[in-house]
Amino acid sequence: MSEKKELYFLGLLPPPDLADRIHELKKEIAEKYQSSYSLKIPEHITIIPPFYCKDDNTEKVSELLKNFVKTIPDFEVQLKNFGHFNSRVIFIPALSNPTMAMEQLYYSTKKYFEDNLSFLESLKLNNDFVSHLTIANRDLKPMYFRQAWEQYKDKEFNESFKARHLSLLRLEDGLWKRFQEFEFSRKGQ
Repeated sequence: MSEKKELYFLGLLPPPDLADRIHELKKEIAEKYQSSYSLKIPEHITIIPPFYCKDDNTEKVSELLKNFVKTIPDFEVQLKNFGHFNSRVIFIPALSNPTMAMEQLYYSTKKYFEDNLSFLESLKLNNDFVSHLTIANRDLKPMYFRQAWEQYKDKEFNESFKARHLSLLRLEDGLWKRFQEFEFSRKGQ
């Protein structure tokens, strides 16, 4: 008998009012440029990409993450303007204050996963990290990418929020949903 497993990822989610504004951008791109996959995912900055976890390990993972995240200070996230990867993804770059806080979060979380959660399936952790919030995903066809990028390349977007927790999201019925949140315990500068 096989053990049931679910697909998860770990990310930073903006507060609801900002998430709603970003979701409107995603809806606009879906309607104008036929790129709707990003609508299935809550607005987020990926910290740990999707991985499988067996149901009997979920509690262990939650407890380990809860204890780890307590060591992380909160920080300011600034979402500024637009960027792209190749001709398939359009995103909002995410910066942090203090300057390297986002990168420190990624690399310390990556190391923690490698050291303590290596039993997770499909865990693929990159050495490179580009903090961003995707608004058009890989289903954006090249001909539509050119049109969309023309609209967004010079468009201004400037919002910020305080990152106070990491969210564990789980894939349920084809949609990513918030499963748990882990509060940062230390106050940043």
